[in-house]
Amino acid sequence: GFTFAFVRVGDYLVELLSKRLRYALIFIAIAVYLLPISLIAANYREMDLSEIKNEFKIKEYTYAFYMLDQGKKLDSQGKKRRACLAFDDASKVGHYLEWLQLEAAEFNMNNKRYYEAQLNYQRAIKLNPGTADHYAKLAYALELAYELESAVSNYKKAMELSPETIDNYINLGLVYNKLKDYNRSEEHTSELQSHSFISYVVFGLKKKKQRRTLIQKPESTNE
Repeated sequence: GFTFAFVRVGDYLVELLSKRLRYALIFIAIAVYLLPISLIAANYREMDLSEIKNEFKIKEYTYAFYMLDQGKKLDSQGKKRRACLAFDDASKVGHYLEWLQLEAAEFNMNNKRYYEAQLNYQRAIKLNPGTADHYAKLAYALELAYELESAVSNYKKAMELSPETIDNYINLGLVYNKLKDYNRSEEHTSELQSHSFISYVVFGLKKKKQRRTLIQKPESTNE
């Protein structure tokens, strides 16, 4: 009986030690796996966050520039669908690059992708809100997409930032015509007449056949 009890105790101790050894090995394996991760994390904590951001910016800039270049090449080869995808990718990644947004917008306007061009001009405005030309180009993209009221507000913003640019006055009058809002068109014409350069505006209207007049009221017919 004593021998049996001794054997049972020995088996129990062996089983206990084997379990502990198993747990110990598992613990060691986890520690070895996590050690490199903890070292990398510690290294990043010691790094200047601005350096990390700059590194990502450089990579983004390189990728955006590459995709823009690819888009131009694909466009020249007549591969329009793939060119559109490349330009879209470039403009998304390079959302902080004003010049890239303007290049992408020009491509989209040439390909009648007015919604995408609007996004490009909106990003450019966010980056440089004091440029009247950005608002004027956004207004034109909105006008071509028949989002006329939005076009009106952006032409007005362009006029506010650059009151000497005559094309914005002309284009706003044309949008009023498309809206068939003759009251606002008359008010707009009166506003133009208060400017000293009205004669130049009228000359510009005459020179541009497609811009015949700021007011095009339907003629009444007497039957």
